[in-house]
Amino acid sequence: MSINRQSNGKESKSYYPVYEYLDDSNNVLEYVGSEAVRYRDLDTGSTVNLIYSKKLNKARINTKWGLYGHSIIEIFVGLAFLGVVFYIKSRTNKMEIR
Repeated sequence: MSINRQSNGKESKSYYPVYEYLDDSNNVLEYVGSEAVRYRDLDTGSTVNLIYSKKLNKARINTKWGLYGHSIIEIFVGLAFLGVVFYIKSRTNKMEIR
């Protein structure tokens, strides 16, 4: 759980789900989800598919967003940045020609 204090004195609570899973040696490990959920959205005891990398000692939820979400955001931000750079470059080139 994470508590955020706002400037007006109010608090907002964010809950991060904790998943337990077994590795190859039947050790119980925990994975704390990176996305906060509201308390009413929690479904305690539900089962999800996790992908575990023994080499990296990391786990991720086996969904398209869980696996590729960060990459999609980084690609979108990079493309937006390149678009702005090319737009500014094209505007400055037009001004130099006149």
